[in-house]
Amino acid sequence: TWVTGLVFEGAGWVRDAARSACNAREESLVISKPRTVRAKRSTVVLRLGMAAMLGSASAGLAACETFDPPPKASIAGVQGSFLEGSPSDALVVRFNEPFAKKSLRFKVVRGDKALDIDPEGNLPDESGYCEAQRARGQCNGDAPAPCCNNEGLVQLASYDGRSGSADGAKVEVGEQSVTIRFDESPKIAVPYLVVVEPGLEDLDGHSTLVRQRLEFTYRAFLPGPTSLPTGPYFFLFDIAPPPLQQQLRLFAWLNVDPDAGTWEGLFTDGNRTTALNDRPGCPSDCSPNACQLFPSPACVKPSTNMGSIDEFLDFIPIKDRPVGYTFLGAGYTADLPDGTTGIGTPPFPIDIVIGSGSGVRITAVDTVIIGQISQDNTGRWRGAGSATIAKVQVNSIGEEPTTGTLSFMSLFPEEVAEVESYGEPIYKPGEVNPTAE
Repeated sequence: TWVTGLVFEGAGWVRDAARSACNAREESLVISKPRTVRAKRSTVVLRLGMAAMLGSASAGLAACETFDPPPKASIAGVQGSFLEGSPSDALVVRFNEPFAKKSLRFKVVRGDKALDIDPEGNLPDESGYCEAQRARGQCNGDAPAPCCNNEGLVQLASYDGRSGSADGAKVEVGEQSVTIRFDESPKIAVPYLVVVEPGLEDLDGHSTLVRQRLEFTYRAFLPGPTSLPTGPYFFLFDIAPPPLQQQLRLFAWLNVDPDAGTWEGLFTDGNRTTALNDRPGCPSDCSPNACQLFPSPACVKPSTNMGSIDEFLDFIPIKDRPVGYTFLGAGYTADLPDGTTGIGTPPFPIDIVIGSGSGVRITAVDTVIIGQISQDNTGRWRGAGSATIAKVQVNSIGEEPTTGTLSFMSLFPEEVAEVESYGEPIYKPGEVNPTAE
């Protein structure tokens, strides 16, 4: 009798473990609590128990096909993390099955990966937020990690089904959906999260154990007819710390589809180099430094940052590593009602090597660019904007997000001719392979 009891106790534990293995494939699950087993040291008991356990485990894993997980939420109309439509429209959250309305609790918060979420993925109201950065001393000095000074969640709205009360929005709860009409519309180009709290139950009582996070961002504009011309441009990125402060100076050729409102560009590193030292007006004998003519003649280190985008004639494109690099980008554009033209990108990666020798490899994961550009009275297109990067890695190490500012402008044919006369051309998409070492 004792042996039989052990076998069934053991089998029950394995069945629960098998179910837990099935459950682990869901994002938010009910996990059965394992049963405690006390056993004597008996070879016979262990053999019998193990046989029953293995058979029960097989049956438990076979039951994965019929496991009923708790409700899972999604945002209607979202593509990737971008939401089509206007911020003034209602936000609709859908669920894959009916749920117990009183079990629904959620909040809508800003979810900027550089400002609101620490590199470990924690929100300000979650355990462990910014602890790793404080432990590494990244909250000290002149450039602390963004999470160090965060005062808490930036909340747009919240809802508690237990009382049916909402704050910051009007909320309509249906059988399998929730419609949210914000009192104050979300801002364009700012990332947000719908945070569905644990405890959401389906009608059979299966409840979530962890938060569900639903990302959404309203595009600054939708792709559409654009006046932005195909041609050569110069881009200046000033990327803020942490983990590093870096300036990217880039010659680019953009191929623009004016009807569809899309563009593809090849970006090539712009460098100060001794090849520019023989230009009229340069100081004599600048080597090993480089001649600078703008804003005034001087001999400067090749690593010297630009003070203004208008100094681009002190740089030439170099594509080959380790000194230079190229990368591809693509995005969308449209003429806007205010007379400017918008330019933006979905998240895309930048993977470059900076510096001489083996250099330093910088990988920018999920880079997003948003900006506006217009023609000045000389016919030049000038623009400005911002860049957000979800994760920056230096030599494959790091999880920090960062942000930066962006300025860019078109180049006239005579300027292109001057730049290209000192070395390489401004490469077009398809002319070089950006992934080649």
